[in-house]
Amino acid sequence: MGEPLLESLGILRFRTSYGQNLLVHSKEVGYLAGKMAEELDMDVQLARRAGLLHDIARALDHDISTDASQASAALARKCGEPAEVVEVIETHRQNAPNRRAVAILVQAADEISTHRPGALKEKVEDYIRRMRQIEEVALNQPGVDGAYALQSGKEVRVLVDSATVNDAYGDQLADDITRLLEEELGQHGQIKVCVIREIRAIHYAR
Repeated sequence: MGEPLLESLGILRFRTSYGQNLLVHSKEVGYLAGKMAEELDMDVQLARRAGLLHDIARALDHDISTDASQASAALARKCGEPAEVVEVIETHRQNAPNRRAVAILVQAADEISTHRPGALKEKVEDYIRRMRQIEEVALNQPGVDGAYALQSGKEVRVLVDSATVNDAYGDQLADDITRLLEEELGQHGQIKVCVIREIRAIHYAR
């Protein structure tokens, strides 16, 4: 590997994306892509090398976030990387039907590394604000007694008044809250909405 690429990999050690260290991320992608290629009897070295270099352009000073794969491929080409490595880097985020199978492995490894639990770190303020937003969406609906966001905002449990909310309305309420979360919070991943209608019958034996 040429000195410019080695230098760029070193710079990635001091770059982060949503709290994830980019050098650690790149090494993970290379490792995972290589492991998958090994299991599928594909080109392991190509998968590892393309995975390691798939985000190499993020070491550059200017903003390339809009097209990181293209910029990374251009940098790899400029530094003399083999054509097949450049092609995999360039196409790993595309859905072209004729792209190499190794590019699909690199894309899968990239997704695994990025979305594994704990990979991305939100600011505490942003995390608290999002949890409150989720709860407020539910609390603003009629018949709701309480709402609790759980699992880092992946689920919200909604407690309703059984005296005013019947089973049919409970199902409609879950649908309404789901739609409002999609509209107001945008793309934050899947959120499970669980409406709980509890009936208590209490008697005393004497």
